[in-house]
Amino acid sequence: MNLRVKPSYDLHGDPIAPSACLHCGNQTTPMNNFCGMECHVAAARAEGGRDIRPNDLPVTCIRYDANGILLLEHEHADHPDYRFPVEVEWVGPDEHDDFSGFDGSGQSVRLPESIVASMKHESHALLFTDGIAAVTIHDAEHALWYLDDGRCGGGRPRVAFHWRMAEPSRTAARLDRSRKVSAPPLSEAQVHRRMPASQHPAFIHPVEVLYTDGYVVLSVYKGEYALWDVRSGKCIADRCVWTPTEWRLSPAACEACAALRTRGRAPS
Repeated sequence: MNLRVKPSYDLHGDPIAPSACLHCGNQTTPMNNFCGMECHVAAARAEGGRDIRPNDLPVTCIRYDANGILLLEHEHADHPDYRFPVEVEWVGPDEHDDFSGFDGSGQSVRLPESIVASMKHESHALLFTDGIAAVTIHDAEHALWYLDDGRCGGGRPRVAFHWRMAEPSRTAARLDRSRKVSAPPLSEAQVHRRMPASQHPAFIHPVEVLYTDGYVVLSVYKGEYALWDVRSGKCIADRCVWTPTEWRLSPAACEACAALRTRGRAPS
């Protein structure tokens, strides 16, 4: 059976010779089947693609999955709690492993400066903010941010203090009251300290649950925010209060929050 690949997803043409744009017919550069994003978007719409642009921003991501062709203003624009994109920037050391690769001989070399420059800026989707802290998602990974100075509290694969939310984005997040995010399934959860069996009683802290999407939980305790992984219960972002090797979100809280995934509230 001859299966036709939809043009909007047949992105790469001849790796050497220019080819014709699959939408307008003009010549393209090697490795590309479209003149640019405009033609790519037009082709996807012509095939019945559905726009998901809550903020009427330009399409930056086109995806084809069980929901059909989606034209998204952000890769996570279809997340149930998506608000708008926020920009984050690298403020860590300029010489860092993230900016290195390997040459043909296996030696570590710095990537071209144009690539390094692009790696120092990312567009995250804002999911939650209470005006003090914010939760974002980028490339299916969550991160915690403090809006007073924009510093990152961590989150896979974010290294705390190596990233900062740009000031205009922080201002927008602090002022955003565009809509109310659905309340979490529980308002309070327990955090357990992993102690040797000989040490009793176990240390248990009640924390206020501010937000969850079924994959992470944002909590606050005496002004200290933390982001917890629902699968493992581990702390993945905080201000060095909830040491990941010592503290776990209770299994009961993880189970209650994980149930959201089956109700269509999980990240794409």
